[in-house]
Amino acid sequence: MTLPRLLIARRPTTLQKRSWNKRLRIDIGALSILLALGAACDPAPEPPVQQAVTKTASQYRLDARRHLDENRYQEAATAAQAGLALGSTDVELHNLLATCYAAEGRYALAIQSLETALQLKPQFVTALLNLGGIYTKLGQNDRAIDYLHQASTLRPDNSAIHRRLGEVYLANAQYDRAAGEFEAALRLFPDDATLLYYLGQSLQGAQRDEEALQALQRATLLDIGFADAFYRLGLLARKLGRPQVATTALERFNHLRRIGGGQSAAPKQVERLRAAILNAPEESQHHYNLGLLFVRQGYFAEARNKFDRATALENGSLDFALGLARDLAELQQPGVALRYLEAALAQHEAHGPALLTAGQLAGQLQRYDRSVEYFRAAVQLQPDQAEGWYFLGLSLNSLGDKEEATSALKRCSALDGPQGPFGQKAKRILTELETPAPTDP
Repeated sequence: MTLPRLLIARRPTTLQKRSWNKRLRIDIGALSILLALGAACDPAPEPPVQQAVTKTASQYRLDARRHLDENRYQEAATAAQAGLALGSTDVELHNLLATCYAAEGRYALAIQSLETALQLKPQFVTALLNLGGIYTKLGQNDRAIDYLHQASTLRPDNSAIHRRLGEVYLANAQYDRAAGEFEAALRLFPDDATLLYYLGQSLQGAQRDEEALQALQRATLLDIGFADAFYRLGLLARKLGRPQVATTALERFNHLRRIGGGQSAAPKQVERLRAAILNAPEESQHHYNLGLLFVRQGYFAEARNKFDRATALENGSLDFALGLARDLAELQQPGVALRYLEAALAQHEAHGPALLTAGQLAGQLQRYDRSVEYFRAAVQLQPDQAEGWYFLGLSLNSLGDKEEATSALKRCSALDGPQGPFGQKAKRILTELETPAPTDP
């Protein structure tokens, strides 16, 4: 979308910049407190009659998936079990419950849940795929291949099935067959570092070292935080007499291995999150989670690489970009947050919450002209929302445009009323604006 552009002649003073940052921190960090305080000032209303909230099986399914995305396996299992209590024939819930069990290493229970799903729906490809994956982890490769071949017959165009078959063949030292499956997976899911990493291992096992080197180089170009890929590349390059490639790859490996500054927790977290990606590279949430960890550890280039991959897997979703922007803002990365949000806004129609968040991020970065543009777009889209007018007034004031700032804040006050959280804050700022500045003696 194209945002309205403004011609602004005056630049903000240092005092106005401090005013914006101070108020923005208060507004974002204490909004819930202000709402609670506002409610506390009113006469105590009669307690509302509590009505039991009845959830459906589909709502429990959504809860389970949300908990799984956040690696809260017990909560996810509880939600799946509650959904199954309402509808025991829901195969998706059985699969989600199996996923929780498998994540905790409770493979017997996971297998039981998946077999139940298959009894209900014999052609349930996801259950066949996951049973193949579990039996691969358990080293029961013949059983794994049986389930995966059934899945492949039903869905020959599924990259994950080819990947699972490749993993089994790799474990069986059937390197050429493994390479064939990973190549098939890459045709369906191209430019994936995990598939190239596995392909490199398979080609190396088949004594096709030059091809293996190329696959591993591509994997490390696509995923610059993939420590194991750099390590394998370094060793293979050294074997093939490529000292420069070997040195560069092993330097990258050592850089990644130093994450956490010697503390054991960070490398273990990376290992766990990388295992999730290796298990399901198609899932954007796994890349996202590793990206957040890289940010917390100061590995910003690697974090951006993971966020770019997650964004691509989400096809530039605006909701995804908004969540990413908010998480990055909490991690004190407003510039990166704004970059992702602006890229998503450029591809989508106007979206009120995204415009407000973009305006607040621009304000944190003291890009007040940009924040004004976003807040103007927000109030054009939602003219009856007091929040947009409040932040527009705040931004205009930071630019030194007292007249327009006053107009926007009055609009906010009229919409929110004297007792509303934004109306109260707007009134205080209006009082400051209308108070004459002291003159020098």
